[in-house]
Amino acid sequence: MFNSVACNLRVHCNEKDKNILLNFKQGVTDPSESIEFNSMGSEKCDDLSRANPPHLCGKFSSLHYLDLSDNHDILFHNLHWISNLSSLQYLNLDGVHLHKEIDWLQSVTLLPSLLELHLAGCQLEKIYPSLQYANFTSLQVLNLAQNHFVSEFRIWLFNLSSDISHIDLNGNQIHGQLPQTLPNLRSIKSLVLSGNYLKGPIPNWLGQLEQLQKLFLSHNFFSGPIPASLGNLSSLLHLNLASNQLNGNLPENLSQLLNLNSFLVAENSLTGTVSERNLLSYSNLKQLSLNSPNLVFDFDPEWTPPFQLQIIRFGNVKDKLPEWLFTEFPKTSNHCRLNRFV
Repeated sequence: MFNSVACNLRVHCNEKDKNILLNFKQGVTDPSESIEFNSMGSEKCDDLSRANPPHLCGKFSSLHYLDLSDNHDILFHNLHWISNLSSLQYLNLDGVHLHKEIDWLQSVTLLPSLLELHLAGCQLEKIYPSLQYANFTSLQVLNLAQNHFVSEFRIWLFNLSSDISHIDLNGNQIHGQLPQTLPNLRSIKSLVLSGNYLKGPIPNWLGQLEQLQKLFLSHNFFSGPIPASLGNLSSLLHLNLASNQLNGNLPENLSQLLNLNSFLVAENSLTGTVSERNLLSYSNLKQLSLNSPNLVFDFDPEWTPPFQLQIIRFGNVKDKLPEWLFTEFPKTSNHCRLNRFV
């Protein structure tokens, strides 16, 4: 539970800060009384988090860091107080209940210095269907995972700021297709869309995101072949396309992903032949899953992989398993899993 938050309304708070704190108090329901407003004050208030025991006081309008995450008993009725924190750079309300009617987006877009916004598991429902662009000035990280968004994909989620580097929409109920033209994601390094109801083809423009290191599209309904353009992602470390409806062959140019650490394409309807040519360049590979009943394995029985896997998953495979699996398994760590053989 969050450490007690204290404010001295008499000693350290100027009139502006006092009004901010009173608005904060009026906008929250806190049955466990984890937030206190009393006479315990502090002169410096630029970091409010569990790691740095906080005091809501003094120069509250100069606050840079606010972490109220995992306070599951707290309910915010509004976020009007946030718009006054003009110096705020980091806001984390993960796990805090935000009322379903709350106009959360308008409040946070008024923060000109905001770099990271974490609103995972906040029971948010409002996703602004008519909005085309969210006017974040400096935002780099947006985490809206595990909310209650039941809606088609909204274009503003990809039109945030030119500096956006991390987007996490995992575990919602967003459906429909991704845009077919390249959105404003030139600086993106991590894109997590797993656990939704997205369908249609994986768009080719993903292969133009030169800084992308993590692409998670698993547990959706994407169909069609894996785009060959993904082979252009030279910075990619983690590729997870598992549990979709993808078909066709593995593109040969995926072997250009020299830095790949995890390659997960299990539980699709992939076809064609997989050989050492598909895996030869993956010297950093730690996780591999290739479950698909129609894949044919054609590995040289003498081939030795250039990697040491920690997790191997080959299940629902009709073809003979490659010989190197049985030599690779004993060399790997105790975290290795080789399961669901048929």
